Amino acid sequence: MTVLVITPPLVLLICAAMGALPVHGSRVRGRERVIGALWEHEQLLRLDADDPDLARVRLSETDRALPDAELRQRLLVEAALTRCEARWRAGDLTDADVRDTAGPILASAPARAYWARARTACGPLAADRPGHRFHHLVDNTYPGTLSAPAA
Repeated sequence: MTVLVITPPLVLLICAAMGALPVHGSRVRGRERVIGALWEHEQLLRLDADDPDLARVRLSETDRALPDAELRQRLLVEAALTRCEARWRAGDLTDADVRDTAGPILASAPARAYWARARTACGPLAADRPGHRFHHLVDNTYPGTLSAPAA
């Protein structure tokens, strides 16, 4: 049995590849691949939240040091935002729906601090226009999130 260990550099590589997927044939196929990758990422995050010890295998040094409860919260915030992006890219959510959905997800200070850290780290890797647009929508849900101090 082969076990794939997803390390932070691999996650960043996947993020970069999602934005740089070549369009062979139709744009729809590329879009479906990105949406599929987002759904799979969300499922991995939920598995990690169920078992923080498993999550620590693939997380950054900073995240590994978090207490279990805080780590679960961080993973579930990321999972919820990932699901929101997948639904938006699939056409299930409008821009207004994204703002309405992201608002409650980012209601807590720790969630906003997570988004500020994640957005700063992964933002440049969202090389495709939809990725930039989604990040912009979420950023505007709580203006100043990117400048908020990490909690």
